[in-house]
Amino acid sequence: MEPLKIGQKIYYTGDMANASDFGIITEVFEPTKYTYWMYKIKFDSGKERKVEAYGFNKSPGQRFKTIEQYNQEREAAMEKLYQSFPHLRKTA
Repeated sequence: MEPLKIGQKIYYTGDMANASDFGIITEVFEPTKYTYWMYKIKFDSGKERKVEAYGFNKSPGQRFKTIEQYNQEREAAMEKLYQSFPHLRKTA
């Protein structure tokens, strides 16, 4: 997996103890003998967090997504919703 870059916008899906949030990668830490790529993320809520790259791996429990992945998945979910309930689609 290619490492993400500083400035990459991300989405955190949240969990039972933490609300979902958007953020931006502010630092990238290269792998060491004991770790893989790590990212420092500053969230819109003001929180900061270091995250290992595997947190972005696509899986059912994925916690972190690039903004591009988030937008693509959201668009697909909305299209599926509109297919079932066409009256919900906004018209110009």
